[in-house]
Amino acid sequence: MRYLLTSLLCVLTLSLTAQETITYPYNPDGNADGYISVPDLQDLLANYGYYFEAGEIMVNDTTLSSFLNDLILLIEANALPEGTASGQILVWDGNAWIPTLAMTGCTDSEACNYDSLATTFDNSCQYLDACGVCDGPGEIYGCGCSDIPQGDCDCDGNQLDALNVCGGECSEDLDEDGICDDGDSCIGEADECGVCNGPGAIYDCGCSGIAEGECDCEGTPDVDLDGICDPEDDCVGTPDAAGVCNGDCATDADGDGICDDNGNDTCDGNVDACGVCNGPGPIYECGCSDLAEGACDCAGNTPDEEGNCQDCLSDTDGDGLYDEFCGPCLGETSITYNGDTYGLVEIGGKCWFKENLRTTSYRSGQEIPHTPDEGEWNSLGHSGGYCAYDNEESNADTYGYLYNGYTTVSPEGV
Repeated sequence: MRYLLTSLLCVLTLSLTAQETITYPYNPDGNADGYISVPDLQDLLANYGYYFEAGEIMVNDTTLSSFLNDLILLIEANALPEGTASGQILVWDGNAWIPTLAMTGCTDSEACNYDSLATTFDNSCQYLDACGVCDGPGEIYGCGCSDIPQGDCDCDGNQLDALNVCGGECSEDLDEDGICDDGDSCIGEADECGVCNGPGAIYDCGCSGIAEGECDCEGTPDVDLDGICDPEDDCVGTPDAAGVCNGDCATDADGDGICDDNGNDTCDGNVDACGVCNGPGPIYECGCSDLAEGACDCAGNTPDEEGNCQDCLSDTDGDGLYDEFCGPCLGETSITYNGDTYGLVEIGGKCWFKENLRTTSYRSGQEIPHTPDEGEWNSLGHSGGYCAYDNEESNADTYGYLYNGYTTVSPEGV
């Protein structure tokens, strides 16, 4: 081995006469552009075409010849440092050989886990990622090398505005309708009629009242604005004083429907049931008249030889007076009184109504006071009054009306 090392040293220390001197360590990048390119190789070839002097090769600031001599002497003397054990190797620290155990690890000084004590490369080298983290995952976070900061909505430091827009400019949306209050035409809620914070469809026609000149929400006309649709209105216009639709009567003082203006009203007041202007009505013994002289009844019958009045209507002399039907009901089965028709029945020689009385006026035509209130009924005293059974008007068709005692004995007559 000594001869091999000696020969190697001789080769390295040869001196040749050359036209150009090469400085060692030799840098082949002659133009210093960071690349070994064609011009560099041309310079290299040119240099090898001349004689040159080789300089000493340095190992850790020690010439290679000295390094090899020391190594040879160490090997020949087998003079390992004290404490050297099996499995250790010698490491030159620049001044001396240091025995150390063979250690595996990262031997790349560019690695972030470089181990200066490692003697054997074990492929464990790790390197800084883009975020400067040794063997880190790289820019995998929300903002590359970090997450989005708490309270921010992006990596630029923006926050959500009132409409949840990142970096938006809306400061307030009180009604939470997604429209910024700065440009919201309704801060609240539009009702079904489109009115901001309105009450909704509460009007006659939902969102509006009935239009003027109409009587319903379908647009049916009501020209006279009387609340009655024109197709159902008996008078599309205005009744005059006599009740004539769009008539020209100015005065009907007694309200009898006969105009006073043209002299057609012969009675300034009311004609009673007997046809008498402002008369008392059928208050006489025979209704509208007293009993005829010599007659024994209101039918004009005269007493027989025994003085008995035959309850008959006959017309034997052809004078238009009935004398054919006899009996208390004079052959009639019904009678109409004060607008109501009653069935008739003969009982005990007299003619009776088959139904209870349901008139609302005396025979004179005067109204009988309607008195549904019990307290008022009990305090009527010498005044007449009537009401329906249970105060249900529909009961009058079945049971007639109820009258107090004074009504039945009133001189007005029922």
